[in-house]
Amino acid sequence: MITLTPVAAKQIGALQKEHDATGKPLRVYAEEGGCCGLQYGMGFDAKKSDDTVVAHAGIGERGLLKAFVKHTGRSVQEEIALLRNEKVGELLRTTKLSTKQIAAATGFSSGNYLARSFRHRQGMSPGQYRRTAAQGQQAAVLAVPAGG
Repeated sequence: MITLTPVAAKQIGALQKEHDATGKPLRVYAEEGGCCGLQYGMGFDAKKSDDTVVAHAGIGERGLLKAFVKHTGRSVQEEIALLRNEKVGELLRTTKLSTKQIAAATGFSSGNYLARSFRHRQGMSPGQYRRTAAQGQQAAVLAVPAGG
């Protein structure tokens, strides 16, 4: 089960408006990624429907979540945090967006929260990460969270 905090729900609402997806549910999905295994993503569905992944897989939600952990070694929440963290790193390396703008684009409630979360997971601030990448040095490989 994925639990949304009030702040996360507000961010999703803002993203729905930004992407003209008001009323469309947010779907977290996994799909075949060729030689790389499964790839995960998020998007707004055109309509609400039963959980087609669970129906297609022929297992219940709990079984699907256990299979996800077995396949990835992480919970769905940890995977989402990892994907967000990777996107933050990509935006720091490839754009000149402010931390506040990157926070808005990646679902963080503020630039300060993004900075604290990034530092916790990467061991350096977003600014340090960006400077490392800009200096032509190999940017730190985004770490897979050890405990969440």
